[in-house]
Amino acid sequence: MGTMIKYGRFVFPDGSVYLGEYRDDKKHGIGVYTFPDGEQYEGEFYNDMKDGYGTYIWADGRKYAGYFKEDMLWGEGMYIWQDDSRFTGRWLENEKQGAGTYLFANGQKCTCMFSSGEVKGKVTIYAKDGKKEKEIFVAEESGMEELLSLLPATYFVKHGTYVTLDGNKYTGEHQKGKMDGQGIYCFSGGDKYTGEFVNDAREGLGSYEWKDGRKYIGEFMKNIPHGHGYLVLQEGETYAGVFDHGKIDGNQVIYVNDNSELIIIKGIV
Repeated sequence: MGTMIKYGRFVFPDGSVYLGEYRDDKKHGIGVYTFPDGEQYEGEFYNDMKDGYGTYIWADGRKYAGYFKEDMLWGEGMYIWQDDSRFTGRWLENEKQGAGTYLFANGQKCTCMFSSGEVKGKVTIYAKDGKKEKEIFVAEESGMEELLSLLPATYFVKHGTYVTLDGNKYTGEHQKGKMDGQGIYCFSGGDKYTGEFVNDAREGLGSYEWKDGRKYIGEFMKNIPHGHGYLVLQEGETYAGVFDHGKIDGNQVIYVNDNSELIIIKGIV
């Protein structure tokens, strides 16, 4: 005879909260799990994992409603973006797999095939009035480039969470197995980067927080501060200006705790 399923509310050390059914001190049955950052899953659990039908809502407003297995998107489901654009199809181990349909907020629609999360084969694009507009065969980079020139690239970018062997954690967009797009990278040592990535590197706008309390907000190039930005020190002093490959370049304004301003020339971060 199996252990009886009970109902309760649990608050975990990291601030997450579970309200629902459980068995043997594990989430099991129907419940709602709210993460510290505000993300939430409501649906079925099996042996402490998301398993069965459920709805996952991300902190930025994205939403998935469909089937899960072993904590992963797995089976039929619908993925909805903040602007109400949506994708309906199948997932296998968090990756789109097989036939799927996009319906964009602007009224456009496209049908396509996926293999391991990548668009493969024929893509059919329909205009707002429902008429077939164009067919593209995605087999090479040229086909994908044409597709992204006609439709918003955001909806073809994969999103997920990955943990490296040395304990670093990345949550965000990725393409072809590399960090690409918006994401958050948490280093095992305590540092954290939030912002844009290009081809596995910190590139574009972002913020880097050191474990010791320092923080840089601004432009990056090839993983280092480069361009306009702000460097905030532990004492509250803020350097505002242009950075050149990690170094302070040219005249900079220093904002100190009493809000007065000083000027420095050259320097090293």
